[in-house]
Amino acid sequence: MTTEQKYIKNLFKNYMLPPDKIPLIVSNTILAGYFFGDGGLAVVSFLMPVFFLFETVGFWINYGAFAKSIEAVSKNETQQARAYSLLALISSIIFGVILSIIVILRFQNLIELLGIPEGLHQLAEDYGIAMAISGIFLIIASYCWQFVKMIGLQAKIRKIYVLIMLVDALVAIICIKIFNLGIIALPIGMRSEERRVRKE
Repeated sequence: MTTEQKYIKNLFKNYMLPPDKIPLIVSNTILAGYFFGDGGLAVVSFLMPVFFLFETVGFWINYGAFAKSIEAVSKNETQQARAYSLLALISSIIFGVILSIIVILRFQNLIELLGIPEGLHQLAEDYGIAMAISGIFLIIASYCWQFVKMIGLQAKIRKIYVLIMLVDALVAIICIKIFNLGIIALPIGMRSEERRVRKE
């Protein structure tokens, strides 16, 4: 492998693959199938577009602000870069709340739109409403992921995500087995992981 190929490979790995997909696969797919069988796995699969709706909004807000911040830093306009960062955080919170409310209020329409079988409606509602309520944390996690790249800590964040993937799974299992929260435990586990990332 040439030096150029290694550079492109590392660039793709560090900047183009968000690490928050790892706990998504573990918590929302493997655990759903293990604890809730075919029904749980089907619900998670059907509602994956809702998850990616929050992901897309978070990326749309924060990647744009990140690009403008980088441009400001290159011109030694530190205050302007901070302004873009603050705007991204405020926008993430506002759009996260608005999007969560819309998804909750129109969730029955989403169930019909996504073609979820009638027998899975209650399971889908439990999981989907819990995901929508905590969707704001998903958007803010996108904010954290974008802006840590400005200070060169993306590799550290990736390691943190891999470590707390286990915490994510453990929280979800405890909520399912001890507190009997059912499938809503999966979004709870993921949100606990995202809050820890923000603290790091």
